[in-house]
Amino acid sequence: MSCRTPPISRPSRLVGLSSTAWFKGRHPASRPTSRGGRAHLTPSHIDDTISAEFWGRASDLFRPHHPALECLTIGVVVLKNGFTLVGTSACASPENFDAEIGRKIALQNAREQIWQLEGYHLRSRLHEETEQ
Repeated sequence: MSCRTPPISRPSRLVGLSSTAWFKGRHPASRPTSRGGRAHLTPSHIDDTISAEFWGRASDLFRPHHPALECLTIGVVVLKNGFTLVGTSACASPENFDAEIGRKIALQNAREQIWQLEGYHLRSRLHEETEQ
């Protein structure tokens, strides 16, 4: 299993027993920007929607557990409005498990879902503006 996602660089703070959370500073939520008159989303806008990120190896999170859970990493992204998104990462065998790679991929999978939600929100807002 190889990691093709960029590392998430935020200061970490331990939360719970097997979860780690990264809390962003209290910056005002950014709005989608306009480039040449066209509204679009930016990576910083996506980052600003996130309140916290948690992750863990499924075998550490669930009891009783099945041996297959040793190959699964679960990442949870909590948005500022309280909505949660879940991403996963799995390896072929427990011997191949790498916690750092699993964390990166699971959290990246959860973060990717924000683009769809924010894209829908932006499109709805633009539609409402044209209807007025």
